[in-house]
Amino acid sequence: MIFWLMILLNYLNNNTSLSDTSIHHYESGFRTISKQMLESKVISKPLEEMEIVELEIALFLILQNDD
Repeated sequence: MIFWLMILLNYLNNNTSLSDTSIHHYESGFRTISKQMLESKVISKPLEEMEIVELEIALFLILQNDD
């Protein structure tokens, strides 16, 4: 898991009232979106392997995708 995803999960764990199960659901959803966008060839590598700049571009592409 890349550094920024660990930061996000730690933030959710330490700064919200979300349960561990809810945080796991966020992580699972994120990975599912990553997998679907890879399969659709919207992105070229998993979101969790991207650096921050790559992630910003990928999120823009995902939001522009009609699938």
